[in-house]
Amino acid sequence: EDCFFQNMVNQGIISWDASYTVTKGNKFTGSIDGILAGGSMLLNGEIQVGIPGPADAFHNQFYDNTIGIRSTSNGVFKIWRNTFDDFDFDVAMTGLNESESNHNLFEAEAAGVQMESTGLGYNAVNCNSYADNIVGVNIVGNNELFTFREEQFNTQYHDLFLEGPSTNPG
Repeated sequence: EDCFFQNMVNQGIISWDASYTVTKGNKFTGSIDGILAGGSMLLNGEIQVGIPGPADAFHNQFYDNTIGIRSTSNGVFKIWRNTFDDFDFDVAMTGLNESESNHNLFEAEAAGVQMESTGLGYNAVNCNSYADNIVGVNIVGNNELFTFREEQFNTQYHDLFLEGPSTNPG
């Protein structure tokens, strides 16, 4: 809580096979990844970034990173009430992942959220806002249990972009 990760060489937080909570008031800036997480098998626990609560809850801030939160595989994420403004993606998940992203503000240059081949992992993207992204939500490959609702888009080109000939958004 209330930590400042600035200009880290690679990541602010890096984890493997770990569950933890990044509650509120944290700032991640100037790194390749604000948070990078992966695992050898789907986690029993979860990585929680932000906290549920009222709209004026104090957010975590991710800005000027290449990617705000990246999960390489087998992550279980709950991402609530954060502010993102990163160079490439705000949240990027590749491989089997499960996630809930609710009430976040995404302002990355390329895409707010990218899901790539998350398979049968449940990924819900709900009630988020997207501003000035080239793409709001980018879906690549097989993401069979992806859902989204009540999103607010103010993107430059595409709100939802399905990429690839075998894309299955769910």
